[in-house]
Amino acid sequence: FISGTELTIGVIEHNGSLIALPCTEIRAEKDRIFDYNGKYLGDGVTETTPAEVPEAMAQMAQRVALSAHETFNCRGYSRTDTIVDEHGPVFLETNTLPGLSKASLVPQQLAINGISMRTFLNEQISIALKAKK
Repeated sequence: FISGTELTIGVIEHNGSLIALPCTEIRAEKDRIFDYNGKYLGDGVTETTPAEVPEAMAQMAQRVALSAHETFNCRGYSRTDTIVDEHGPVFLETNTLPGLSKASLVPQQLAINGISMRTFLNEQISIALKAKK
């Protein structure tokens, strides 16, 4: 168990560059976990985008997400989950095909970053077509 602030960070290829999106903070009420009911029914869990954390903490987590995306040779987009404790971000996992529903985190982060879903999807299609060649 790692005690700290849970941050999840989308990474996308955008305009030819790899960028980390704004962090989302996942806050579960006492004795709650981030499970199906928390995610999809809002039962005891709050998602805040952008995360209400110090900028230095957000930047450290974004660097971890960028590093994970590159290390795993991801293409297009990914989402990395971290816990930030007193020593910095701790990598939990990278989702190489995170959801894009209304309840998903990457669309929330895209909106905060001013990137429309249409633009994002068009870029993802272009990236996939280039990779197919």
